[in-house]
Order: sequence, then C-alpha cells, then structure tokens
Amino acid sequence: MSIRHFAKTRKRIASLGASARGEALRIAKRIEENFLYLEAIRKMKPPPKVRSLKVVRNKLPGIYR
Repeated sequence: MSIRHFAKTRKRIASLGASARGEALRIAKRIEENFLYLEAIRKMKPPPKVRSLKVVRNKLPGIYR
C-alpha cells in the first residue's frame, strides 16, 4: 500500500467521524427540543377534575384555599 492510499484512508475516516459527530449533535438538539415541548404541554394541561367526594375520607389536596 502506498502513502497516498493511507492518506486517503485517514481522510475518509476523519470525514466519517466528523459526520457522525455532527449527526449526534443534531440528534441531541432534537431530543432537548422534544423535552422542552413536553414540559410546555404539561404546564398547559388543566388539573384533573374531581369526580366524586363520596369515597374520600380527607380533604382533597389542592382544591381548598
């Protein structure tokens, strides 16, 4: 194998590594954006409605002032 072949191989490997790193960074950003979206959705979700007071022995948390 020639020196030229080794140089091409090293360059190809470096290029693949850079591509993989870029893809990993894009994926990490998408995952972070998804969790931020999920947090926003959960904040906008209304609290659950009380269906019945007959089976509750104590006061329900969060509905009394």
